[in-house]
Amino acid sequence: MKPKEKIILALKELIESSEMPSISTKNIARQANYSEAMIYQNFRSKHELMTSLLNHHKESITAIKNKIDKDSSLSSIKIKNFIKEIFRYAEKNYSFVYLVMFEPRDNSEKDYKTSLDEFNLFLEEIFKDYLKGYVLEPKKNRYPEDTLLNSILIFIYGQFNLYRLDKKKLPSLRLDIRLDKLI
Repeated sequence: MKPKEKIILALKELIESSEMPSISTKNIARQANYSEAMIYQNFRSKHELMTSLLNHHKESITAIKNKIDKDSSLSSIKIKNFIKEIFRYAEKNYSFVYLVMFEPRDNSEKDYKTSLDEFNLFLEEIFKDYLKGYVLEPKKNRYPEDTLLNSILIFIYGQFNLYRLDKKKLPSLRLDIRLDKLI
């Protein structure tokens, strides 16, 4: 495994092994069995490292979307399956939830906040793509596309926040909430 990959994996393991992870370059280096200097040889900052892990999750989510797109033709089914798979992915990858729910606290984290904003736009684009097909499907009651998009994203981030606080299971999976009421 290349040093860069090992450092990203160490960050992921550090986040997932602790209730309140102390994410410092010192702790990441210790987890990876490297020196802090090795981290800075591969990443300019801790936030660049966190962005790299976020990008790893983005690639995984893209793979999930591609699989769902192959398996379903109806947009309503794609939306439901994508939400369920995102929740399953989040339960197996707490670092994903942690990074998405991470709140930049000051201007030194501006670059990470930009990456997080880009990630949120990436998720929005997936749902916008699905909703374009969904609004064309026959159904009696139909909400506007923007309303549906906001409802879906608020639902997902609300579940992530509850999971971030609980860290046992996503409430929607534990309670088997039916997405039919949302979509």
